Amino acid sequence: MQSPLLSLHKRIREYSKNISEKKIQNVYEFAEESLKGFKRMSGEGVINHVLETAKILSILKVDESTLMAALLHEIPQYTDYKIIDLEKRFGPEVARLVAAFEKIGKVKAVSHNAETEMDSLRKMFLAMAKDLRVVLIKLADRIHNLQTLHYLSLSKQKKIARETMEIFVPIASRLGVYTLRSTLEDLCFKYLNEREYKNIQEQLKRLGKKRKHSIDEITAIISGFIADHGFKGSVSGRFKNTYSIYKKLKKKGKTSIDDIHDIFALRIILNSDVPELYKLIGHLHNKWKPLPGRFKDYIGFPKPNGYRSLHTTIIGLAPHSHKEPVEIQIRTDRMHEEAEYGIASHWLYKETKGNSGESKQKAQIEWIKSLANLDAVNSLKLDFFQDRIFVFTPKGEVKDLPKGATPIDFAYSVHSDLGDKCVMAKIHGCIVPLSYKLNNGEIVEIITKVNAAPKLEWLSFVKTHGAKYKIKAFFKDYFEKEEPKESIRAKTTPEKNEKKLYKTMPVKPAGDLSKRVIVGGEKGLPVKFAMCCRPKYKMPIAGYITRGSAITIHRKDCKVYKTSCSKRHIYAKWDNIR
Repeated sequence: MQSPLLSLHKRIREYSKNISEKKIQNVYEFAEESLKGFKRMSGEGVINHVLETAKILSILKVDESTLMAALLHEIPQYTDYKIIDLEKRFGPEVARLVAAFEKIGKVKAVSHNAETEMDSLRKMFLAMAKDLRVVLIKLADRIHNLQTLHYLSLSKQKKIARETMEIFVPIASRLGVYTLRSTLEDLCFKYLNEREYKNIQEQLKRLGKKRKHSIDEITAIISGFIADHGFKGSVSGRFKNTYSIYKKLKKKGKTSIDDIHDIFALRIILNSDVPELYKLIGHLHNKWKPLPGRFKDYIGFPKPNGYRSLHTTIIGLAPHSHKEPVEIQIRTDRMHEEAEYGIASHWLYKETKGNSGESKQKAQIEWIKSLANLDAVNSLKLDFFQDRIFVFTPKGEVKDLPKGATPIDFAYSVHSDLGDKCVMAKIHGCIVPLSYKLNNGEIVEIITKVNAAPKLEWLSFVKTHGAKYKIKAFFKDYFEKEEPKESIRAKTTPEKNEKKLYKTMPVKPAGDLSKRVIVGGEKGLPVKFAMCCRPKYKMPIAGYITRGSAITIHRKDCKVYKTSCSKRHIYAKWDNIR
């Protein structure tokens, strides 16, 4: 009986000598045994899904750990094996990839998502993954899911296709993985607009038969041309993918592909350096007339995702049966690898030039650094990801917060009432302090009480401007509603095993001096100064949260303050005094 791994091993041998077939075999056998009996909606075994995911990844020429993680990526969901179990069997690198895949798998797109939320989801994937091989596994996993989508209900087909088009296609595009992007686009298009998809497919089939001879003739002419001029390389022709043709038709208000000219492209890949590409483009323009405005220099000015190539459109090359202008793309073999495999090509080139640990480490650093050119709109930098975290609500929705944000920041980002009524927070089901600093990928649950209210001390640790504003607004409203009192009690409830201690502390209006007081890291809160110690400007001070009045400011060494309830103490200082 033929081994299910035969085709996978064959693909691997074509691009790498550093991947152990024995390791891949061992991982597959473990996954096959662990997933025995588990089936997908299509009726096929889950083991077939993970194998197909690995095969798709092999097209990108990924490394050994990525293939191993792909074969194991469904183990945590379907079995009792934990990440620690996988680490013991297959090592920390593979286990980390599986764990990261499981984490990003918790993301859900809700039906009312706006573009800003979609953008946050995309950024979250990139930020959370840290190792972009996880994103590649997710893209391959999604492709195979789409290939078996016809087994689901019509509503689920459209939901998954729309989610893929809004989240995963832009990610593949930003990473420059065009070979996956075009596959994802066409698979989604088939379910989102089946009538138009079939229409264009039929037109392409008819056109392909009609123009096959002329396309072959054009390819032969260019192959001879580059050889005659001393260039070494290959020439191939291709129709553009179905969805991109649909977009061109829609943009130009056309319905027939006979009415548009740029659905076919000729690709020249030279085994040489960059100056040779410009020499060749010069020879082509001398021989055939270039179409004005259609020359694109993506080498001198690469696309935001790093794509590099020369594009031109020439007239007069095609025979009488193919009179349309012909688009030609010219690139080096390295540029072609980058165009097809995007971010994955950086790993590939380093991996094939040497298998030392230092070489692999440099490759990984380069791979991550290439995130610097992801966003076509504002040149998103890697620093952005380092300054942001992405956490989940219990329902799987994503919240984009600054690094150092706390459960209080999270609660206010969901809704003002959730922040105001917050009394406790749980991370993955475990209670944490409200000042806890959240991490990427954590699931945050907020516990509330009906009669709860914000605490001024929250201002000393919350990170977001929104949370600070809402806390300050609450207390300003609160103090304005209360009648000012001439005295306050230092303590209303004695601590356990402590004498009852009630002292009267007359206060005086703060006047303009109050504008110089910072309480809990914030200026502008209502304060009064205690008469018991009469704090003066530049003296060390501390705050006391009173009931039904402003915050009372004491000297830090005040005896009355020191004997008051510590739970109501809050940090205070003078502005511009260190």
